Amino acid sequence: LAKHHDDGTPIDGATVGINRLTKIVLPTIASLYGAMLADVDYVIMGAGIPLKIPGVIDALSENRDCGLSIDVDGVGADGEDYAVTFSPRAFWAAAGAPELARAKLKRPAFVPIVSSVVLAQSLLKRADGKGPNNGIDGFVIELNTAGGHNAPPRGFKYRPDSDEGLNERGEPFYGPKDDVDLAKFAKSSNGLPFWLAGSYADCDKLCDVLDMGGAGVQVNCLVSTLHNIHLSHAATTSSL
Repeated sequence: LAKHHDDGTPIDGATVGINRLTKIVLPTIASLYGAMLADVDYVIMGAGIPLKIPGVIDALSENRDCGLSIDVDGVGADGEDYAVTFSPRAFWAAAGAPELARAKLKRPAFVPIVSSVVLAQSLLKRADGKGPNNGIDGFVIELNTAGGHNAPPRGFKYRPDSDEGLNERGEPFYGPKDDVDLAKFAKSSNGLPFWLAGSYADCDKLCDVLDMGGAGVQVNCLVSTLHNIHLSHAATTSSL
Protein backbone atom coordinates (compact mmCIF):
# COMPACT_ATOMS: atom_id res chain seq x y z
CA LEU A 1 0.00 0.00 0.00
CA ALA A 2 2.84 2.40 0.80
CA LYS A 3 4.00 2.15 -2.82
CA HIS A 4 0.61 3.15 -4.21
CA HIS A 5 -1.51 6.28 -4.48
CA ASP A 6 -4.83 6.47 -2.65
CA ASP A 7 -6.58 5.28 -5.81
CA GLY A 8 -4.44 2.12 -5.90
CA THR A 9 -2.20 3.10 -8.81
CA PRO A 10 1.55 2.52 -8.33
CA ILE A 11 3.84 5.42 -7.39
CA ASP A 12 6.77 5.63 -9.82
CA GLY A 13 10.07 5.08 -8.04
CA ALA A 14 8.45 4.54 -4.63
CA THR A 15 10.85 3.28 -1.97
CA VAL A 16 9.72 1.74 1.30
CA GLY A 17 11.71 0.61 4.31
CA ILE A 18 10.94 -1.02 7.64
CA ASN A 19 12.59 -0.44 11.02
CA ARG A 20 13.02 -3.37 13.40
CA LEU A 21 14.56 -3.76 16.87
CA THR A 22 17.38 -6.27 17.09
CA LYS A 23 16.59 -7.12 20.71
CA ILE A 24 12.97 -8.08 19.90
CA VAL A 25 13.81 -11.45 18.34
CA LEU A 26 10.62 -13.53 18.25
CA PRO A 27 8.73 -11.69 15.45
CA THR A 28 11.78 -10.63 13.43
CA ILE A 29 12.02 -13.39 10.83
CA ALA A 30 8.29 -13.51 10.15
CA SER A 31 8.06 -9.73 9.82
CA LEU A 32 11.09 -9.63 7.51
CA TYR A 33 9.65 -12.33 5.27
CA GLY A 34 6.26 -10.64 5.12
CA ALA A 35 7.88 -7.33 4.24
CA MET A 36 9.97 -8.99 1.54
CA LEU A 37 6.87 -10.60 0.05
CA ALA A 38 5.51 -7.04 -0.15
CA ASP A 39 8.67 -5.88 -2.00
CA VAL A 40 10.29 -3.85 0.79
CA ASP A 41 13.40 -1.92 -0.31
CA TYR A 42 15.26 -1.27 2.96
CA VAL A 43 15.56 -2.94 6.35
CA ILE A 44 16.87 -0.67 9.11
CA MET A 45 17.76 -2.16 12.49
CA GLY A 46 19.17 -0.84 15.74
CA ALA A 47 18.56 -1.55 19.45
CA GLY A 48 21.34 -4.12 19.45
CA ILE A 49 24.05 -5.49 17.19
CA PRO A 50 22.35 -7.19 14.21
CA LEU A 51 25.21 -9.45 13.10
CA LYS A 52 22.91 -12.29 12.03
CA ILE A 53 20.28 -10.29 10.17
CA PRO A 54 22.11 -10.03 6.81
CA GLY A 55 22.33 -13.83 6.66
CA VAL A 56 18.65 -14.16 7.50
CA ILE A 57 17.73 -11.70 4.74
CA ASP A 58 19.92 -13.60 2.27
CA ALA A 59 18.24 -16.89 3.23
CA LEU A 60 14.71 -15.50 3.00
CA SER A 61 15.42 -14.00 -0.42
CA GLU A 62 16.23 -17.53 -1.60
CA ASN A 63 13.42 -19.17 0.40
CA ARG A 64 15.94 -21.09 2.50
CA ASP A 65 15.47 -22.12 6.13
CA CYS A 66 16.90 -19.70 8.71
CA GLY A 67 16.89 -18.96 12.41
CA LEU A 68 17.92 -16.57 15.17
CA SER A 69 19.18 -17.40 18.65
CA ILE A 70 17.13 -16.29 21.65
CA ASP A 71 18.65 -15.21 24.95
CA VAL A 72 16.76 -16.81 27.83
CA ASP A 73 17.16 -15.57 31.39
CA GLY A 74 18.25 -18.21 33.86
CA VAL A 75 19.95 -20.44 31.30
CA GLY A 76 23.63 -20.93 32.06
CA ALA A 77 26.49 -21.29 29.60
CA ASP A 78 26.01 -25.07 29.58
CA GLY A 79 22.23 -24.87 29.25
CA GLU A 80 20.03 -25.62 26.27
CA ASP A 81 20.24 -23.32 23.25
CA TYR A 82 17.03 -21.61 22.18
CA ALA A 83 16.22 -20.26 18.74
CA VAL A 84 13.32 -19.19 16.56
CA THR A 85 13.40 -20.85 13.14
CA PHE A 86 11.46 -20.47 9.92
CA SER A 87 11.19 -22.53 6.74
CA PRO A 88 9.58 -20.75 3.78
CA ARG A 89 9.25 -24.03 1.90
CA ALA A 90 7.51 -25.74 4.80
CA PHE A 91 5.27 -22.70 5.29
CA TRP A 92 4.07 -22.62 1.70
CA ALA A 93 3.71 -26.40 1.56
CA ALA A 94 1.45 -26.29 4.62
CA ALA A 95 -0.50 -23.47 2.97
CA GLY A 96 -1.11 -25.63 -0.09
CA ALA A 97 0.97 -23.44 -2.39
CA PRO A 98 4.50 -24.96 -2.52
CA GLU A 99 5.18 -23.26 -5.85
CA LEU A 100 5.39 -19.88 -4.09
CA ALA A 101 8.65 -20.95 -2.44
CA ARG A 102 10.39 -21.56 -5.76
CA ALA A 103 10.82 -17.98 -6.95
CA LYS A 104 13.52 -15.82 -5.38
CA LEU A 105 12.50 -12.62 -3.63
CA LYS A 106 14.21 -9.25 -4.02
CA ARG A 107 16.79 -8.81 -1.31
CA PRO A 108 16.23 -5.47 0.46
CA ALA A 109 19.21 -3.33 1.38
CA PHE A 110 20.23 -3.79 5.00
CA VAL A 111 21.15 -0.61 6.91
CA PRO A 112 22.06 -1.09 10.58
CA ILE A 113 21.87 1.76 13.07
CA VAL A 114 25.19 2.39 14.81
CA SER A 115 26.61 4.89 17.27
CA SER A 116 30.36 4.39 16.82
CA VAL A 117 33.03 3.74 14.23
CA VAL A 118 34.04 0.56 16.09
CA LEU A 119 30.54 -0.92 15.83
CA ALA A 120 30.32 -0.16 12.12
CA GLN A 121 33.70 -1.79 11.50
CA SER A 122 32.66 -4.82 13.55
CA LEU A 123 29.52 -5.28 11.46
CA LEU A 124 31.49 -4.99 8.22
CA LYS A 125 33.90 -7.70 9.42
CA ARG A 126 31.62 -10.05 11.35
CA ALA A 127 28.13 -9.90 9.85
CA ASP A 128 27.19 -13.17 8.16
CA GLY A 129 25.67 -11.91 4.92
CA LYS A 130 26.96 -12.33 1.39
CA GLY A 131 29.16 -9.98 -0.59
CA PRO A 132 32.28 -7.95 0.13
CA ASN A 133 30.60 -6.08 2.99
CA ASN A 134 28.96 -9.19 4.49
CA GLY A 135 25.46 -8.04 3.64
CA ILE A 136 25.80 -4.46 4.96
CA ASP A 137 24.53 -1.84 2.51
CA GLY A 138 24.89 1.38 4.52
CA PHE A 139 24.60 2.85 8.00
CA VAL A 140 22.44 5.19 10.00
CA ILE A 141 24.62 6.94 12.58
CA GLU A 142 22.42 7.81 15.54
CA LEU A 143 23.90 10.35 17.92
CA ASN A 144 22.68 10.41 21.52
CA THR A 145 20.21 13.24 20.85
CA ALA A 146 18.31 11.02 18.43
CA GLY A 147 16.40 9.51 21.33
CA GLY A 148 14.89 6.07 21.09
CA HIS A 149 17.07 3.05 21.71
CA ASN A 150 20.41 4.76 22.25
CA ALA A 151 23.50 2.92 23.32
CA PRO A 152 24.40 3.96 26.89
CA PRO A 153 27.34 6.32 27.44
CA ARG A 154 30.70 4.61 27.49
CA GLY A 155 31.46 3.28 30.95
CA PHE A 156 27.94 3.91 32.24
CA LYS A 157 26.29 1.29 34.43
CA TYR A 158 22.70 1.74 35.51
CA ARG A 159 22.09 1.34 39.23
CA PRO A 160 18.41 1.34 40.23
CA ASP A 161 19.25 2.56 43.74
CA SER A 162 21.47 5.47 42.64
CA ASP A 163 21.18 8.57 40.46
CA GLU A 164 24.92 8.71 39.81
CA GLY A 165 25.61 9.69 36.21
CA LEU A 166 22.02 10.79 35.62
CA ASN A 167 20.61 14.25 34.92
CA GLU A 168 17.52 15.76 36.53
CA ARG A 169 15.28 13.80 34.13
CA GLY A 170 16.89 10.50 35.01
CA GLU A 171 18.82 10.33 31.73
CA PRO A 172 22.52 9.39 31.54
CA PHE A 173 25.11 12.02 30.72
CA TYR A 174 26.91 11.70 27.39
CA GLY A 175 30.40 13.13 26.98
CA PRO A 176 33.17 13.57 24.40
CA LYS A 177 33.95 9.83 24.45
CA ASP A 178 30.48 9.21 23.05
CA ASP A 179 30.91 11.52 20.05
CA VAL A 180 31.27 9.89 16.63
CA ASP A 181 34.30 10.92 14.60
CA LEU A 182 32.38 11.49 11.37
CA ALA A 183 35.47 12.10 9.23
CA LYS A 184 36.92 8.79 10.41
CA PHE A 185 33.59 7.08 9.85
CA ALA A 186 33.45 8.33 6.27
CA LYS A 187 36.92 6.88 5.62
CA SER A 188 36.30 3.51 7.29
CA SER A 189 32.83 2.62 5.99
CA ASN A 190 34.05 1.00 2.75
CA GLY A 191 32.40 3.68 0.65
CA LEU A 192 28.90 2.70 1.81
CA PRO A 193 26.24 5.41 2.15
CA PHE A 194 25.50 6.72 5.62
CA TRP A 195 22.83 8.96 7.10
CA LEU A 196 23.03 11.05 10.28
CA ALA A 197 20.36 11.12 12.98
CA GLY A 198 20.17 13.17 16.16
CA SER A 199 19.55 16.91 15.76
CA TYR A 200 20.44 16.79 12.06
CA ALA A 201 17.07 17.85 10.63
CA ASP A 202 18.59 21.21 9.77
CA CYS A 203 19.66 22.67 6.44
CA ASP A 204 23.21 23.58 7.52
CA LYS A 205 23.82 20.20 9.13
CA LEU A 206 22.40 18.38 6.13
CA CYS A 207 24.85 20.30 3.95
CA ASP A 208 27.67 19.33 6.35
CA VAL A 209 26.75 15.66 6.00
CA LEU A 210 26.65 15.87 2.22
CA ASP A 211 29.98 17.73 2.15
CA MET A 212 31.71 14.97 4.13
CA GLY A 213 30.39 12.31 1.74
CA GLY A 214 27.27 11.24 3.62
CA ALA A 215 24.03 10.33 1.84
CA GLY A 216 21.72 12.47 3.95
CA VAL A 217 19.90 12.58 7.27
CA GLN A 218 17.25 10.58 9.09
CA VAL A 219 14.28 12.59 10.28
CA ASN A 220 11.30 12.03 12.55
CA CYS A 221 8.63 14.34 11.14
CA LEU A 222 9.23 14.56 7.40
CA VAL A 223 6.64 17.28 6.80
CA SER A 224 8.17 19.54 9.45
CA THR A 225 11.67 18.92 8.12
CA LEU A 226 10.70 19.83 4.56
CA HIS A 227 9.10 23.04 5.81
CA ASN A 228 12.22 24.02 7.70
CA ILE A 229 15.00 23.24 5.24
CA HIS A 230 13.31 24.23 1.94
CA LEU A 231 14.92 21.59 -0.28
CA SER A 232 13.94 20.97 -3.86
CA HIS A 233 11.93 17.81 -4.53
CA ALA A 234 14.91 16.09 -6.16
CA ALA A 235 17.24 16.91 -3.27
CA THR A 236 14.63 15.79 -0.76
CA THR A 237 14.14 12.44 -2.47
CA SER A 238 17.85 11.65 -2.52
CA SER A 239 18.89 12.97 0.90
CA LEU A 240 16.15 12.03 3.37
